[in-house]
Amino acid sequence: MLSKYHEIIDTLVARFAGANSMKVIQPFSVHPICMLNHVLIRSNGGPLYYAQPGHELVQLLPNEFLLIPARQPVNLAYGKADMLPITGALLMDNYTSYLTPLTQLPMDDATSIGFSYINFDVEVLEYVNLFDILDLPTFTIPTSVNFLKLFEYVLEECYMEKLAKVHALNHATNLLAVEIIRYIYQHRLFVDRLVAKLKYLQDKRILDILKYINKNLNKDLYNKVLAGIANISEDYMGQYFKLAINARPQAYVEHQRMRQALHLLQATSQSIETISREIGLKDTAYFCRRFKNLFGIQASKARNRSFIFSCQLQE
Repeated sequence: MLSKYHEIIDTLVARFAGANSMKVIQPFSVHPICMLNHVLIRSNGGPLYYAQPGHELVQLLPNEFLLIPARQPVNLAYGKADMLPITGALLMDNYTSYLTPLTQLPMDDATSIGFSYINFDVEVLEYVNLFDILDLPTFTIPTSVNFLKLFEYVLEECYMEKLAKVHALNHATNLLAVEIIRYIYQHRLFVDRLVAKLKYLQDKRILDILKYINKNLNKDLYNKVLAGIANISEDYMGQYFKLAINARPQAYVEHQRMRQALHLLQATSQSIETISREIGLKDTAYFCRRFKNLFGIQASKARNRSFIFSCQLQE
């Protein structure tokens, strides 16, 4: 099993999805919120609290990073642990009342009260989101020299316009992801989850389905179509996919479509109507409603990278 695990990790590719340093204007507590991408957070001075829903809030220590895997509900608070929580939708609707992005680095003590974060994806075997299939909970990672240097490098690179900036950000994010995987491996974390999923990572059928979905987001992706790709029955398709990926097929399809939509909104000047068609949703009004429901903001406002935490609201 160990050699197969190494083979899979050798295919790891991380994609940078955004980063920022935020000044907290007023304390907040949000219960719960889900992230569209994996999020790595460092507190820059004030108290930051976290917990899985149903558990008591725990303060992030000064020498720790917090990793929030995508689509895992988490309770977050900044400033005080005993505040009355607000919903993720309310936070996103009033985003600028709570948070302001810091646009200059390095940060001095007067402006550093807040936190910094990096959004990213981690895939193996080209289309498999490793953290998703392992169903990782939110957990902390102690600071190391390499980890801290990579984190700060990504933040600094974000604020500069240099040659090959995108390549540099993806490369540094890749190294960060490797450090996270090494920490998990060295401390034998979540080994049972890896063992349970290893057989699916070696199953060509699920890899074919994931490849087809991600290459054909603009097409009809019903369970019947996906079952045909893997040559399995439509009735078995939902159960098989859920066991392998920890998500229902149509929930995964929508997640990939909305993630691509967010990328296109921020990386291109395409109209919302064009983007809606490109991700397979012919009804632009429906796309706008789903986008608002998932992210808490209108699609038109998502073009501004400075004011989006890449949040997926818990429905």
